[in-house]
Amino acid sequence: MNKVTDLNYFKTNEFKGRRLRKTHEEGVLEMSDSNKYDLFMQEIKEDMREQENRNSDRQKELEKRIEKNLDNYRMEAKEREERFQKSADDIKSIVEDCKKDNRATTIAIWTLSLATIIGIAGMVIAVLIK
Repeated sequence: MNKVTDLNYFKTNEFKGRRLRKTHEEGVLEMSDSNKYDLFMQEIKEDMREQENRNSDRQKELEKRIEKNLDNYRMEAKEREERFQKSADDIKSIVEDCKKDNRATTIAIWTLSLATIIGIAGMVIAVLIK
């Protein structure tokens, strides 16, 4: 906002501090009340635009951060789900291995029981025959 239009003379003047410096030879001219009001309103409008831009930029930045956080949470959830699925698969394979081992153990127990019964029967027969 370096240029201000002087409504009295319809010329564009450079704005320097709180004074208007005319571009022609008349020198320094104090601002009139209407020019002060116009300048004040322009400053307010410019401040409002700047504030809206800052708010907009801040909102965009926050939205980007939220999107980034959501993406991170999605990735972490996906990784947790994969770890959980892997753990469930590991447990399933351990249970299947235990079932195979249980079957082998069951067969061994039955064989041992049968051998014990046959051994006891053999001892009883040996005692009775003597």
